[in-house]
Amino acid sequence: MDYFKPSTNLQFIKYPKFLFSEKYSVKVSQTAKIIYALLSDRAISSAANTDNIDKNGNVFVIFTIEELAKIIHKSDMAVKNSLKMLEENHLIVRKSVGVGKPTHIYILY
Repeated sequence: MDYFKPSTNLQFIKYPKFLFSEKYSVKVSQTAKIIYALLSDRAISSAANTDNIDKNGNVFVIFTIEELAKIIHKSDMAVKNSLKMLEENHLIVRKSVGVGKPTHIYILY
């Protein structure tokens, strides 16, 4: 660890402020909110890649359950529950694109 200096250049993930609102404070867990921030971050970087844009011009991301679990140090089940929570609260939409192919995750706001 080192002290923060004016020249410090850290990478950050944006955490949308609306997730602090009362509407989401009870309905969405902290784990789900962190996953939403990670998905949003990947969507921003994926927007430049035409492979991650569907025929309607919507950006989607591909993130496996295992990959998310590893990044946030939670179990696969915790990630699955959080994704379900995000979907139920209309913050993401998951679309299956075929057997053996990764699910496309669309971020809503």
